[in-house]
Amino acid sequence: MKTMYKKLSVTLLLSVGFFFADAQSVERQGYIGIGIGPSFLMGYTLADEKAKTGLNITLLDFGYVFAKGFGVSASWVGGAHNFNPGIISITINNVNLTGKISGTVSYGALMVGPLYSLKLTDKSFINIKARCGMFYSKESMSMNLFESESEKSSLGYSVTISYQLKIAKRWCVMLTADYYSGTLESISSSNDRLNVLALNAGVGFLIHKI
Repeated sequence: MKTMYKKLSVTLLLSVGFFFADAQSVERQGYIGIGIGPSFLMGYTLADEKAKTGLNITLLDFGYVFAKGFGVSASWVGGAHNFNPGIISITINNVNLTGKISGTVSYGALMVGPLYSLKLTDKSFINIKARCGMFYSKESMSMNLFESESEKSSLGYSVTISYQLKIAKRWCVMLTADYYSGTLESISSSNDRLNVLALNAGVGFLIHKI
């Protein structure tokens, strides 16, 4: 799994470098940004307890428009959610357990896909993105002397809409709503997918003059 992520990371970075170099000679819309904000798990529960609001970090938010608003986008994100439902009873592998439970669900994604950028004004855009790629999920849980941990890598997808506002010659701010979905391996939830809604605010470096 680590080798696969390394290969995907190298490929993504090389692609970003190629588009960055090309943008120096031809004026096109492009940006590389980062972001942070709250995330919410959709439909997932641990021992009938809903997940607490988590933290989503976007390490790479890349977009590049070729012509007529159409282009390519990429993202590298991660996040985590904690559970502390207190004293409960739960059945795991046909064994009844009672006690104080705590757990963590974390995820990461490295994805690429098409982008459509709609110009609102000379300084603002709405970007719509659909992406797919590697999705990693991990569930950790402990109760009394019992501990469990499961993780899974799968093909996932995301749908994103973001607002971009230029604030300086080479800088912009971005407000983003991301929906991520990938496979989950869980011993406590009946769901076999992890669905995440993330609301991020970030800053981007413009790789051409908007």
